[in-house]
Amino acid sequence: MDINLKIKQLLEKRKRTQDELAKAIGVSLKTISNYLNGITNIEANKIPDVARFLKVPVSYFFEDTDMQNLLIEPDSTYERKDCEICKSKDKTIAALEENIVLLKGQIEFLKKQA
Repeated sequence: MDINLKIKQLLEKRKRTQDELAKAIGVSLKTISNYLNGITNIEANKIPDVARFLKVPVSYFFEDTDMQNLLIEPDSTYERKDCEICKSKDKTIAALEENIVLLKGQIEFLKKQA
């Protein structure tokens, strides 16, 4: 399944709008429309932001994942941690582990594009 189709399905399931996604990842509504309609490919550096917004791991976009299992309840570990990571060692470790997952997804995406 294409990334754009997965994003469309997640937006619908999460009851989120293209406009909300555009604001969350810092692009225009037209850019989101182009992504979702397959006119342009989503930039690799935007995929972690999309994943965070839709509360899925980056790897979801690159695997054959069962949509129904993933959408039952979003995993809160993919929400932005912002400045809370400095409050404790455990939170810092968790944030770093999440970043590793996000970076691995970006690496896999870039390898597939090569």
